Amino acid sequence: MTVFGLWCSKPSFADVQLAADLGFTRLDCMVNDLSKQRSPTPFKLDWSPDAYRNVVAHALHVCGIEEVHFTAWAMPHAVYMSYAGDALQQLCIDAGAHGIVLDAEEPWTLASKPDYGGAAAAFYQEAKGCRVGITGIGYCNTDKLGPLMASADYGIPQAYVVRKRKVDVLTHAGIPKVIAHWRKFGKPLHIGLAAYAQSGIPGHTTKSAMRATFAAVQDECEGVSYWSLRQLKGNTLVRETLRRLMEESKSKQAKEGAA
Repeated sequence: MTVFGLWCSKPSFADVQLAADLGFTRLDCMVNDLSKQRSPTPFKLDWSPDAYRNVVAHALHVCGIEEVHFTAWAMPHAVYMSYAGDALQQLCIDAGAHGIVLDAEEPWTLASKPDYGGAAAAFYQEAKGCRVGITGIGYCNTDKLGPLMASADYGIPQAYVVRKRKVDVLTHAGIPKVIAHWRKFGKPLHIGLAAYAQSGIPGHTTKSAMRATFAAVQDECEGVSYWSLRQLKGNTLVRETLRRLMEESKSKQAKEGAA
């Protein structure tokens, strides 16, 4: 595994530089926030296309980050997904980004008036030529994500192990089941990991919790992306733990390559 990614939203140039300085080689830039949306809605970007192009140019050409991807929320409505495919394809072309990630969580799985097959077809018709990844919760509904995954290049299961909350959360012991669940799609995996709520996990310190999660996935995927830059910026211990993890992984890969 060689790719370490980080999700962000409306990052400043300083934010992008921080990600690069820590050792991240991939940046996943969120382009909208529809986490509460359930009914049909127009597709729109949070920023102007020029703002996103500037971020990508800074990341690739100034900071030396190798990949930038645009992440947008998916909704099972053909009009929304058609406009999403068209806008994101053009944004990738203009900005020189490496691909699109569709976030298929509750706005996709719990939406009103869903048309899963029609919406997926509308998106891929407009997004031709773009590399596409699909992200969703660990134990996603495979029937509902199936139409998106059928034409996707890879999946991004969210293996977010965090301290206990009001709802059940994934544990380290449950990670293999999440990976097996997403293997049903028959696509390569790039796994999402948590950079938040790491203190208070039973039996772990923050550092040991993050290391345990990474150890459980590192041989199962092409790379990982952490959620998210905002939480990482506010926690020195998390930043340092990730920096050391990335250094160790790259050193190990270099030694294996020279052997």
